[in-house]
Amino acid sequence: MTDRSRESVVAAWPYGTIEPRFLRAYDDLRQWDFDHGRHIGARIMLGTTNVAHGRNQIVRQFLSIPWKPDWLWFVDTDMDFEPDTLDRLLASADPTARPIMGALCFALMKGDRQEVVPTLYTVTPDALPARVMELPEPGVHEVAATGTGCLLIHRRVFETLEHHKPPGSDKTYGQTSWPWFRWSEWETANGPDVMGEDLTFCFRAGEAGFPTHVDTRIEVGHVKPVVVDVATYHAQFGRAPQRAPRFVVIPAKDKVNLTSRLVGQLRGQYDGLFLLDNGSTQDKTRNWLASVDGKDGIEVVSCEGWTLSRMWNEGIRRSLAASVALTGDPTCDIAVLNNDLTVADDALAQMSAGLRSQGGLLAVSANYDRRAGSDVIPVRGICAGRYDGTGGFAGFAWMIRGEVFPGGFPFFDERLGWFFGDSDLVLEIEKAGGWYGIVPTAHVEHVDGGSQTTGAPCGTGEMADWYARDEAVFRGKWQAVAA
Repeated sequence: MTDRSRESVVAAWPYGTIEPRFLRAYDDLRQWDFDHGRHIGARIMLGTTNVAHGRNQIVRQFLSIPWKPDWLWFVDTDMDFEPDTLDRLLASADPTARPIMGALCFALMKGDRQEVVPTLYTVTPDALPARVMELPEPGVHEVAATGTGCLLIHRRVFETLEHHKPPGSDKTYGQTSWPWFRWSEWETANGPDVMGEDLTFCFRAGEAGFPTHVDTRIEVGHVKPVVVDVATYHAQFGRAPQRAPRFVVIPAKDKVNLTSRLVGQLRGQYDGLFLLDNGSTQDKTRNWLASVDGKDGIEVVSCEGWTLSRMWNEGIRRSLAASVALTGDPTCDIAVLNNDLTVADDALAQMSAGLRSQGGLLAVSANYDRRAGSDVIPVRGICAGRYDGTGGFAGFAWMIRGEVFPGGFPFFDERLGWFFGDSDLVLEIEKAGGWYGIVPTAHVEHVDGGSQTTGAPCGTGEMADWYARDEAVFRGKWQAVAA
């Protein structure tokens, strides 16, 4: 994962009016930035009725800052965004390869049809700008141009453009009244029109060798006066937004009565289910596993002699591969469940909705103690056997964003065999600057008695030895980090 910790950003917006949603969103983002990266070193607010002129003034101020900040982040005052939006833009951008990075924004077109369209542009064979009407797959895409509603631009782009002389001109852009942004007359298939200052900037930058990219995984709402977002876009076609694929990982050994009941409850809630069989010995279990393997999206994986952390990793890797095969992208929701659970009919859907509801939320667990609420409840630590409303993250029923692993989030530490995996996970999330919580609408019951491991001080023998070894590894690892 690219280290962007030392890169500085100036947030900027020209404005006529400011939407309350924007003020709330920026305040939350500013607090997020203070608690995590501390990238924002200044902001430039400029009231104007001439947006193109205002943006040029902002760039002048940006370039004159003595400490030479790296990035200028244009964000309009009618946008609504998540607290980690800037961090995600920085993670996708690159000073050389992707110096102009936008988020997925939408516009509400004027006229009778009132279409909601993404602010993405390509060029026609006649070199005319044309809107991209169909959303591309989630990911980073190069485009001919995009809007400045949420656009991160490296300072090199401005410094180069100022001294760039366009073909057929005897002046550089910096020697004109409109060095970076200007409106422009242009011919469309329907006759003359005016090109906005955001598009001319992208085309000028492309002419000077700076491509424009958009990360369509970073969604930003547009208040017009309702929030125009990806859900609004899909609704006009009478379809629901595409959700991330959902996969389930269940380690088990024998106890077929519990495993088969859970699998039956989960049918219809997943895109793929991986049963990790840790060496079942009972004929009844083996026969059942053979009967379900390859049916209803179920894959049985032989994991005899494996530890729990190794099985979790195998399930996650198979889920990521299945997501890429299905959509071409590792973005997916991966639920990891014990087999001794009773789950509600919509538990996985509720976990997915909670997981994708807020920025920086990397993992969620189900509601195992009937605590009240509708939004994800932030917690610290793990359940640790507390079912009285004081417990934390449930290591027996949880879900994580699959795309964090290709992004650099660590897989489970296989030095930990059977214990402390959930404790290790939540500490890794905190270390990465993310957070985790409980989805109160995702109900499960932990019935116990399944393919469990019980260690000291409750257990004896081999598992007690595992507990002692895992505890030593866990404490040594995190004591070293704290030091």
